[in-house]
Amino acid sequence: MLSISDFILWSLRKNPKDVTAMYETLSPLMCNITHNTMLNFGYWDKSHNTPALAQKNMCRIIADIAGFSNSRHTILDVGSGLCSPAMYWKSLYPNMDIHCINISFQQLHHAANAYAKNKLIIYLPYRILFTIA
Repeated sequence: MLSISDFILWSLRKNPKDVTAMYETLSPLMCNITHNTMLNFGYWDKSHNTPALAQKNMCRIIADIAGFSNSRHTILDVGSGLCSPAMYWKSLYPNMDIHCINISFQQLHHAANAYAKNKLIIYLPYRILFTIA
């Protein structure tokens, strides 16, 4: 059972194990609250007024700013979480190569299983977890 002190110590110590534990503990809560596997807070406006819409809106804005539609790109999604933004971008730009890297093995393992049919490369720090050509 987790206690408030666990959350406080994770925040104060800031070592990789604490950061990973915090992400792995809080991510399911965020997914349940938003009914979505994207772990960003989104970009809210009048027409994007739910967590899921705001999260996709932020991904779309990033894609527009980065010029994903202008040519074939290879991108590295650092801190990819459950790789949902990467999969959203892949659905919009199927010729894009996307590499995901994240501190949480648990999140990457979930993403590798969930997205096994897609051309997405998922890295675990210092080694490849999952590759589909």
